[in-house]
Amino acid sequence: MSSLFELFPDPDQLLKLVPEELAPVLLKLALPRQQSAGFIPHAVTEPSVIELHNGKAYPIPKAQMVDKLVNSAWRWLEREGFIDATAGINGDNGWKSFTQRGLNVANGQDFSQLRMLAEFPKALLHPTIRDAAWSALIRSTNATAQTPLVDAVRDAFIKVEEAVRAAGGYLPKDFGEPLMTKAFEPDTGPMGDRDTTKPKKERLGRQTFFIGAMNTYRNPIAHRHIRSDLSWCLLRALRTPSSCLSWCVTPEFLRPDSITSRTL
Repeated sequence: MSSLFELFPDPDQLLKLVPEELAPVLLKLALPRQQSAGFIPHAVTEPSVIELHNGKAYPIPKAQMVDKLVNSAWRWLEREGFIDATAGINGDNGWKSFTQRGLNVANGQDFSQLRMLAEFPKALLHPTIRDAAWSALIRSTNATAQTPLVDAVRDAFIKVEEAVRAAGGYLPKDFGEPLMTKAFEPDTGPMGDRDTTKPKKERLGRQTFFIGAMNTYRNPIAHRHIRSDLSWCLLRALRTPSSCLSWCVTPEFLRPDSITSRTL
């Protein structure tokens, strides 16, 4: 059985989570530890004797912070209906049981996907999509399908298209690869790389990046269902529109001398 320490040997990485982000991890840790009477929450995450002997435990100051976070996550799980007090005297003594909703989450996703979520660099998401994308990542841990992630990637690329249209003065009918080709054409595009001191292939790099992002990440989810085991690819895909959005709002496109040097 995996332990909380094995999943998060770095307490600082664990402490970056909020209770609802840690919640599905606790459910999955509790599942193999449940008995006929259920499970005792604090026993799910406390280090075993063997772990303590091998030094696999958080240092005391961090351990206290981890305990506070874990307790908040357990309270959130009970409040949201994922666990409940076991019936009878066991429940009076602190034992908890899974609700059907909790069992669905506990059985729905493997730990590698949870680790990817925990290690995902939220700060690298562009502010335009950060809250919605992060919310989708959290929802994806509570689902057997990757629908929330797919929707988040699709919505993120819609934001990219909107930003490019706004920055380049294009119409709603302009979208996808044709939009990126026109907008980032080095010699005529309003957002192209106009630095003629660079080799032409380097100047084409920005255009190629945007076209490649659309074709690699946006087009597959727009035209067909993808395999549910490609969540790692969807996580990577969420970082790509963040880079694109940074290009669209960079001060380079807002300087008067840059704007006057560009023509549609």
